[in-house]
Amino acid sequence: MPMQSDRKVSIPLYVAAHFGKSLWWNGSELFLAFYLTEHMRLAPLVAAAAIAIGLMAGAAFDIVIAHRAARVTSLQDAGRLQLIGAALSFAALLLLIVALRVDGSGRVAIVVAANLGYRFAYTLYDLPQNCLLSLIDWTEDQRRRAASGRTVASAAAMLIMAILVSLDRPLSDGTDHLMVAGATAMVALGSSVALWRQTRLVRRNAATPTKVAVIGSGMGFAWPLGLMAIVCLTVPAFLKLTPYLTSYSQGAGGSLPLVIVAAATAGSQPVWLFVLRHDGERRAGLLAALLLAAASALTAKLWVAALLIGMASGGLATIIWSSFAIIVADRALASTAPAFAWLTATAKLALAVAAIGIGAILSSADYRHDGAGLLPFMAGLILIGGIATGLYTLMTARIRPGMRAGSA
Repeated sequence: MPMQSDRKVSIPLYVAAHFGKSLWWNGSELFLAFYLTEHMRLAPLVAAAAIAIGLMAGAAFDIVIAHRAARVTSLQDAGRLQLIGAALSFAALLLLIVALRVDGSGRVAIVVAANLGYRFAYTLYDLPQNCLLSLIDWTEDQRRRAASGRTVASAAAMLIMAILVSLDRPLSDGTDHLMVAGATAMVALGSSVALWRQTRLVRRNAATPTKVAVIGSGMGFAWPLGLMAIVCLTVPAFLKLTPYLTSYSQGAGGSLPLVIVAAATAGSQPVWLFVLRHDGERRAGLLAALLLAAASALTAKLWVAALLIGMASGGLATIIWSSFAIIVADRALASTAPAFAWLTATAKLALAVAAIGIGAILSSADYRHDGAGLLPFMAGLILIGGIATGLYTLMTARIRPGMRAGSA
């Protein structure tokens, strides 16, 4: 047993570990559809179904594993479990890459099976690392800063993947994907080891946390859960359709739109932290809704829309994760894993539905002839996201006026 002290886990180290994890998440979520349709030449709805099955299984894994790990209420337990999950995710990712390169009539079934293995392993990696956002002994403002740092890390991971996808073409032999997987694995595993080592140095609390809450029973929990569903159903469509748009549309700017989204997501974080500290989560949500509505009207100017979407999505990510972490730390420390499992399961189910929708869009639009035909779909989904976010925030604010994250 290592000597333990009263030191805290540093926010930069936690953010670095989230960056390593985000490399894998962005690689699998943002560009898996592009890989399946343009490299494997699967029909869009078949590719969408394969992705949706993996996401729905991931949501189920979140809930099942969380209840099995309900006693993970210490930094040490969560730190160790996220390291084990990172190692298993790497092994599962290798199997998934091999499956993607298999030819023959059974390739779809093999890809689905390998994807399910990866989703299971990734849950063991993702869930405990998310739990640390509430388990670490941070103040409310530190949790907001950590959530903001997570958003920056995710944006940086997306930026790297955007640059890589701009170099990727449907005629690629796939060797570069193995190199990318190896490089990201080194970052992910190295950062998870560093986070695990620091959690071991923090003094273990003698008392077991006793605060328990029924997830979803109060407006405090319900609001970030609902907001997560709305965001995942609509906003990622812009990111997932952009590779098709830029590959098959002249003058679309290559990876520039995704680079702008990532830069705006990260660069806007000081503004969002200021708004959260002075106006609270709900007013910040309304501001993000307005940015999405404005972006939907400007999709013809792709770089402007990308700038606004990056700012809005960056704000929404920080709002959701900071508010949820504060609420869980304040009310449900003994059920941290189940609480965060409901949040991530909500996101994955919404993304699964969105994947089917994207498959339907790609099936109806002749995007290989002219990628610009995807713009109306992108604008419509972003507009729906902005309107739904604004209305949902206003409606829930009327039910619980003045509610701020962490308040009773």
